[in-house]
Amino acid sequence: MLFFQNHFNWEQHYFNQDELNLKQTQELFKQIDDKLWNECDKSIYKPCKFRKRKLKTKKGLLTYKRRICTYYNKKIQKIEYVSLLDIYLGVKKYSKLAPDVIKQILKYFTDGKRYRDVCDTFIEDLISNSAVFRTYQKFQLQKIKIPKIKLKPNQTLYINIDDGHRKFKFNDNHNSKKCKKCSMRLIIFCIGKKKNGKLINKRAACKIRLSKTKIGAYKTAQLIQKYGRLYYENFDQANLIICGDSAKWIRKTAEILNAKFILDKFHAFHVLFLGIMAGRRKNKIAKLHYEYAQNLFSKGQYYELIDFLNSLILKYPKLKVGYFINAKDGVLNQALVENIGCFTETNIKQILKHMIGSRTYNIDMYSKMVNFKCYQINTEIQLL
Repeated sequence: MLFFQNHFNWEQHYFNQDELNLKQTQELFKQIDDKLWNECDKSIYKPCKFRKRKLKTKKGLLTYKRRICTYYNKKIQKIEYVSLLDIYLGVKKYSKLAPDVIKQILKYFTDGKRYRDVCDTFIEDLISNSAVFRTYQKFQLQKIKIPKIKLKPNQTLYINIDDGHRKFKFNDNHNSKKCKKCSMRLIIFCIGKKKNGKLINKRAACKIRLSKTKIGAYKTAQLIQKYGRLYYENFDQANLIICGDSAKWIRKTAEILNAKFILDKFHAFHVLFLGIMAGRRKNKIAKLHYEYAQNLFSKGQYYELIDFLNSLILKYPKLKVGYFINAKDGVLNQALVENIGCFTETNIKQILKHMIGSRTYNIDMYSKMVNFKCYQINTEIQLL
């Protein structure tokens, strides 16, 4: 349909609300409109009329006049009205917001800011809470091809998996809002970690479902294979390492994929703390027992750890030795050279929980926010 791309840069264009600057901008838009009309195919576009349009920009309210043309849309077989200038400026039909305003609103899409906080980033009374909500609601991710990362044969690929849980609003057939508990299965891929803790070639995927909907180890393994092949070349030849807590489905997933399982140190130390240190923080003997158990775990000394914990059961009745017995491979593999630690809880917080706070979201809006965060990670670009 169109013979040009959107070239107008709203960020570089300067104007303010004084009369001179407004007139200069209006004159600039008139010149662009005339140029577009002179260069367009007159057999496709027919002149119709001139109409004024009010637009909210970051600098303030802008009113400009543009040419309205008609053209025949072959897809729907109807005559439509279009403004070549609006398309060139990137202004959507019926929208009152300029692209630079929409861009700034979306900048805070997954930052956990309230709508009124987003409004405060603009000049006073420029946009309302409802304008922010509608912008979020209408936002759609671009469909682009995610660049694949080439793996060497037998190269180590780390896969961190864990679940997050939260209640969300659902709209039923009677349009009443009900809250239901959902589980969010997060899968994080990477090939290593830098000295500053940043993951190398990080990729993310998330499966959101009602908590009552079962998704066991086999389906999780299939998800990992699906996204692993999508993000990485030679995925099937990689040396897979599954990182997570001691949940049965995580250990079973590692077994299905023929991967090594590493128990998350955060969860392991938490179990040790609750069993030994809870209520005894000032007890020096308990602190020594706790630190010694930590040391055995970090070195992957499974048998020594189990013997030591068994010797403490009478003294610490709440100590869960079975947690470590069930995750035998996860403890032994702490001594692996490839062990760079687990980072499931960090990513659960950053990707799934950081933007929520204490609020309850609609499930559709929340799914869009999570997909947006994963999209930013997977494309390795800052979209906004």
